[in-house]
Amino acid sequence: MRSITIGTRMARLRPRKSALAAAAVLSAALLLSLASCQNNYGIYASIQQEEPGSTTGPFYETSVGKVIKFGSVYYAQRSTLDSSADGVNWNPSPVKIAGFDTNYACLSMASNATALYVIAYGIDSSNNPYGLGLYSTTDGSTWTPVITNDSAMESIFEANGNIFIVDHTGPGATQASPTTTLNDAWSLHYLSGPQTLTAVPVTNLPNGSPIVGVAYAYSYYWLIAAADQSGGVYGGVYAMASASLGSGSFTAAGSGSTAGIPSIIDPLAIMTAASTGVLYIGDYSGNVYRITTSGTAFTAISSAVSSYSIACFAEVPTSLSSNVILAGLGMSSWSLGNAGIDYGYVQLDPSSSTLAPTSGDSSVTVPNNTNYDTTIYGKPVNYLSWIPDGSGTSGKLYAGTASAGISAASGLWLDPWNNSSNPAWSGWSPE
Repeated sequence: MRSITIGTRMARLRPRKSALAAAAVLSAALLLSLASCQNNYGIYASIQQEEPGSTTGPFYETSVGKVIKFGSVYYAQRSTLDSSADGVNWNPSPVKIAGFDTNYACLSMASNATALYVIAYGIDSSNNPYGLGLYSTTDGSTWTPVITNDSAMESIFEANGNIFIVDHTGPGATQASPTTTLNDAWSLHYLSGPQTLTAVPVTNLPNGSPIVGVAYAYSYYWLIAAADQSGGVYGGVYAMASASLGSGSFTAAGSGSTAGIPSIIDPLAIMTAASTGVLYIGDYSGNVYRITTSGTAFTAISSAVSSYSIACFAEVPTSLSSNVILAGLGMSSWSLGNAGIDYGYVQLDPSSSTLAPTSGDSSVTVPNNTNYDTTIYGKPVNYLSWIPDGSGTSGKLYAGTASAGISAASGLWLDPWNNSSNPAWSGWSPE
């Protein structure tokens, strides 16, 4: 069995309520190392301007599955749902969802233009779960039960304004600590009405292959399913014409109208770039693919990060008129056996024909001139989220880091961007 941490959700490991662990602040030697870093490459030349992790911060040593902004409020999904009016200062008490008060677990969240959705369940005084369901709010304060008769719900994704729900059934599908077995199965539904789920079949999706992402590009919905390599089960990329939603099914990409798509057997991350509509897919082996030309052609990005998995993506600005793609680096079969390795993220130039991480664009791959020795360096980055402000001249980049057995590694980090500032990026700080 293999546990995977993905940018859009924590697969296999559902969040649970727990007290924040106390841990020491980073050593003075490390801080001196950060202060002496003189990297001047890529958009993050100023990224060493940061603060050490805080033992009192709300997200210290906690895994954060997602950060989104709905209306004017920022929301972070960890064991519960947290909120912030400014995206910096987080409310000390969790958001109250439906009848759960604050004693509940939040498994996943997503939003579209009209509502914020969460999968959550309550925890009674004996620590037993109850009331697993899909809940929504349109104003951030009043929560409505949407679906409460589906006990298999595991995660939510938004694509093209539609809300997709992933179900997980089988021996490993337990609310407290789900795992994956070769007898487990995953299925997909979408919210076709105010309180109606409609099945969306995924043709030939094998047992043991969890659905880990859904996206929309080129008038197609795209779905990725991860591999369970220990059991010899391969994942894949699936596509469905958008006009078929509600009546059609996802089929393996690589034939018919998607004949140009390669066989990707272990995908983990998927994102459609907002500025260009280009689709990016990252896999467990450290490869990144750019899908173009209405989904019939692709560019394979140089595997300069083959020692890591591609866990997540974000598109961030370099100016008011240009953007780059960030890819968060997660655990792989190599990294699991090598403590103290260089996680972090890489920066990819979307205008390049090869998109290969080059000198000055990589944050971790070439130690002599492209390492950004920040607090995030050396930790798996399982989530990246860029949230622009209303004007488009500033915004916030969030990174969620996983522990991977590293002390004080997991947490939530913020790097604000303001185009009128010099430098535009403020540097990472712990949330």
